[in-house]
Amino acid sequence: MQEYSNLGRDSKTLIIHYAAEGFAVNDGTTSHSNICTWYIAPPGPRSCTITFSLNPTTYTTTLTKDGAMVTNDATNQPQTSTSQSFVFTRNQPSFNDSGNYTLRINNGIFENTFIFYISAINEGQPTTTITPATGGTPPPIPPPDNLGVIIGAAVGGVVAFL
Repeated sequence: MQEYSNLGRDSKTLIIHYAAEGFAVNDGTTSHSNICTWYIAPPGPRSCTITFSLNPTTYTTTLTKDGAMVTNDATNQPQTSTSQSFVFTRNQPSFNDSGNYTLRINNGIFENTFIFYISAINEGQPTTTITPATGGTPPPIPPPDNLGVIIGAAVGGVVAFL
């Protein structure tokens, strides 16, 4: 909300209403424009947090996948600021949760949709190995499976050059 003066005589308030915008998806590890990755091993709840802004801040949402309504294991309430977040949670995610989802947002003046994708992967979340600063050794690099092809291509390149 911004206030503008009219030559110091009186004050006017200008309220700008706008549709939901500035969408971002966060799966708890990384933030993307519209992709949420769930590693479903080990079992447990997984969430996608969709952030956006809009005004007025009171709104309703509808979440669908392939045209069917989706049950959300999280409860969402509009916040009082223009910065909002919608959390989609599955307490027991599965491969069936993979796919395109449509979040429809209606704030009484504007209605728009945001499409995001959930990728459910049946493995644990990858971790990185950090070499200790006090003399640890990094994990060995395995030899390539196609070592013969690499050597043959290098020898062939030398022969072709000559």
